[in-house]
Amino acid sequence: MTNKSVLQKLYEKRRMIEMDPGSIKVMYAVRAAGAGRGPEPGLYLCIGNAPIAKLLPAKEIDETVPDFDKSEAVELSMGKMKELDPRTSIEDLDEVVGTEFEETFYKMAGVIFGESREGDLK
Repeated sequence: MTNKSVLQKLYEKRRMIEMDPGSIKVMYAVRAAGAGRGPEPGLYLCIGNAPIAKLLPAKEIDETVPDFDKSEAVELSMGKMKELDPRTSIEDLDEVVGTEFEETFYKMAGVIFGESREGDLK
């Protein structure tokens, strides 16, 4: 498995939702304890048994400040990547498209979030 950027993972999760919106379900799961924290229960959106998004607790949502400019840049990037992506099914999203396709996500992340933050997006 390749080391995908967070931006690429986000793109692929979004494509999964677009490809099969009727199969989305909610899953309750508990993250195992570790690194000085106890077990963490949570709710997740899933397609089949594949978690695609964790639902944020109200406190975390309240502490989050949206950046609409960067959000718009991410939206535009998702559209461009969709045009370049040859994969057409959820099963295809597990396949590696190629280094150039994946490197494009890292480049976009550098432009959108700044080169110094690119490591945060892996």
